[in-house]
Amino acid sequence: MASQPAALDLGHWLRAVRRRHWASRGAAGEPVLTPTQFAALLAVCQVPGADQRTVSVLASIDQATVSETLRRLQRDGLVRIEPDLADARRLRIWPHEAAVEVVRTDLIGVREADRRLLSVLTDAERDALIDALRTIAYASSDDPAAWPTTEVPAEHGLLTVEETSRAFGRLVRICSQQHQATWTDVAGTLLTPQQFTLLALVAGTREVRQSEIPAALDLDKASVTGLLHRLARRDLVVAVPSGQDRRQRVVTLTPLGLEVLKVSRSAAAAVEAAVVKGLDPAARRRLPRHLEHVVRSAAQPG
Repeated sequence: MASQPAALDLGHWLRAVRRRHWASRGAAGEPVLTPTQFAALLAVCQVPGADQRTVSVLASIDQATVSETLRRLQRDGLVRIEPDLADARRLRIWPHEAAVEVVRTDLIGVREADRRLLSVLTDAERDALIDALRTIAYASSDDPAAWPTTEVPAEHGLLTVEETSRAFGRLVRICSQQHQATWTDVAGTLLTPQQFTLLALVAGTREVRQSEIPAALDLDKASVTGLLHRLARRDLVVAVPSGQDRRQRVVTLTPLGLEVLKVSRSAAAAVEAAVVKGLDPAARRRLPRHLEHVVRSAAQPG
């Protein structure tokens, strides 16, 4: 790029770390479960016979999604769902024997992803990052570590509920989802968070080539092409041949794009303020820096 791009927003770094965590998780072996399935099945294995509300809290997933996920796990033969003997309206979820082994297998990748991504930070930086993410994650949802329940003994070889509440990948997922939900509530549908980040990047850079955007946003080429296509259809961006190299295309904002970005900046600032409202000023400044360091380090070859 011809100049340094403007600082990217917190939502971008949360999404980028989430993608990097999934990629690092897969490096240890193809995951058997999706992140949502893993979180739900881990909760069931931690507290066999838990009701759906408890699974929802321990997995940090809304009850509607947990209900659908548990039905899928039941069809896959990993859990059984039975009415509570004392209250038939309440369902109890029990893991089948194969469930614990499946969770143990995927847990290898989850732990390795947490370790690999956090290894670039000092101990103090890791603690500060985890504390900040926990503050955001549990500001509007229950902290699994504080939920009254009785888990199976530690020798099961899985994460304890306390460890679950501090797991890096889990916290990033929750915070990213909260940012997305807050964006929908505050910013509406004028732009998606991803579209806002791309427009802000282009506006904050004197000249940005289309070929440079994937690395700048830590996205694959196909995703960037799709984003640009949708923005161009709305007449928010235009890509023209570079004056220095006609094979390269330079992306710029149209007058309408500049106006939409201007309107969206205030909404984006309100979203970020709502997400980090529980953090002190120093923690607010550190959080995006730590997340960016994790992403940039993970992007380095080797």
